[in-house]
Amino acid sequence: MMGSDVSPKRTTNDAALVSAFRDADDAWERGDLARRLHDGGRWRGVPNADGTPYPSWAAFCEGELGVTRVHANDLRRIAEAFDREQVAEHGHSRLKYAAKLTGKDRRRVLRAIERGESKREVERLCRDLKRGSKPIPPSRVADELPVPYDRLFDELRRLAGATDGNDAAIKEQWREAIEDAVRDATRAAVTRLRRKRRTR
Repeated sequence: MMGSDVSPKRTTNDAALVSAFRDADDAWERGDLARRLHDGGRWRGVPNADGTPYPSWAAFCEGELGVTRVHANDLRRIAEAFDREQVAEHGHSRLKYAAKLTGKDRRRVLRAIERGESKREVERLCRDLKRGSKPIPPSRVADELPVPYDRLFDELRRLAGATDGNDAAIKEQWREAIEDAVRDATRAAVTRLRRKRRTR
């Protein structure tokens, strides 16, 4: 067993992993290398510049890999949770949130990423899932809309029906406008409810 006063020797394999991490420009590959260094404790075999062992994984990440511990752990989780193609397609900045979840929660977040949700939306979804918060019920959303749902839908339906019945393109445009208006109003209502939740 190694005493704390004995300097570790830098092994060729461990140094090669560090070098490969620095040279890699693929997020999945960097994550896989970080995983190999971390999980087997191989980072302990790489001494710092003065030959003494790194006191922690965080110090090793900053000293040898040139990244923070948090970033190295994010990359490591991504490489464990997703394949190279998924990381190349969706990028690590959104996948890092999904990688912290498991099972159906991870699949739910991955579907949101595949739909093109923004990083902010993905982060909020993950936070809600980790917190175990339930989705806001539609009735609460309806209460936050500037006009009651029924009146909103009736007015939009009336406007859609006012178009010439022979012009399918105009009807389709009205249908899209209705969907956009309802989606925007609903998003605004949900945002107001989330702000109210945070201020409690």
